[in-house]
Amino acid sequence: MLPPLRPGTNFDCYRLKQRLAYGSMAEVHLAERRDADAADAPVAVKILLPHLCEDAALRAMFAEEARVARALSHENLLSAHDSGEASSRPFLVMEYLSGATLHEIREGLAPSRSPPALDVVLALGEQICRGLHALHELVRDGTPLGLVHHDVSPENILVTDAGGVKVFDFGLTTAGGPGGEGALRGRAAYASPEKVSGRAVDRRADVFAVGVLLFELATGRRLFKRATEPETLLAVMDAEIPPPSQLHPDLPPAFDRVLAGALARDRGERTQTAAALGDALAEVATGPADLAAFVREFTRDLG
Repeated sequence: MLPPLRPGTNFDCYRLKQRLAYGSMAEVHLAERRDADAADAPVAVKILLPHLCEDAALRAMFAEEARVARALSHENLLSAHDSGEASSRPFLVMEYLSGATLHEIREGLAPSRSPPALDVVLALGEQICRGLHALHELVRDGTPLGLVHHDVSPENILVTDAGGVKVFDFGLTTAGGPGGEGALRGRAAYASPEKVSGRAVDRRADVFAVGVLLFELATGRRLFKRATEPETLLAVMDAEIPPPSQLHPDLPPAFDRVLAGALARDRGERTQTAAALGDALAEVATGPADLAAFVREFTRDLG
C-alpha cells in the first residue's frame, strides 16, 4: 500500500504543502518546487489515487489528461507545467490560482440573495466559451482532435481573485464520437440529450452544458437537477425549459433567445460552437463586468 501524502512530503521535485481537493480519481495538493526561491509561484499537483495506480485503463486516462492539459495554451484554460510519475503514482503539475469555483460561489450565497447581475453572468459565460472553443479547436500533428470536455459544470470553472475565468479538469476530455461506453461522462445535470440517449457526442454537448450553467447562474434555480440521477436524466430529455425571464422578469428577451439557442435539444438547431455562443452573450451585455469585485464580494460574505 502506498503511503499517504501529507503536508511537508517531498514528491518528485516538489514539496507538498496542503491538500486542496480529493476526488474519485485523484487528489490535488498545493506545492512548491524543492529548489524554488522565494519569488517562485506555488503550483497545484494532481496525483492519481494510490488504489487506482494498478488500473491500466485509469493510468492511460490520466496520461491522456496530462497530454491534453500540457498542449493547451489559452487564458481561459488552466495551464499545466509538468507531468510524470513519482513513488509509482502519476502526477500532473498545474498553475495554482487563488479564487473560487462557481460551485463554491453558488453554495456560499445566502438563499435569500439575488442571483449575480446579468452582466456578471454574461462575462463569465463569454470567458468560459472562449476557453472551451480553444479546447475544441486543439490540433495535434496537424490533425484536429475534435475534443469534448464532457464535464462543464460549476465545479470545474474557477473565477480567480484577479477576475479571470479558467476552465479546468480535463480528466474526462476525449475526442467526440459514437455513444455507448463513456457516453454519460460528467455530471448528469449538465449532460446533453444526445449524451443521455447514447448518441454521438461532439462539441455541441459542451455548448448545451454552458447553457444549463448560465441558466442556473442567472435565475438562481437548478434546471434539470432532481433528487436522483435517473430523474435528472429524464428531466434532461423531457422537462420544460422555461425562458429565464419567466423566473426573473428583469432578464431581457435577448438573453432568453441566446439561452434558447444553447439549450436546443435538437443539436442541429443548437448554437453550433462555443465561440458563437460567446459572441451572442457579448452582444447582450450592456457594459463591462468587474469579476474581481464579484469574487471579493463573495469572499467577504463568507466572512
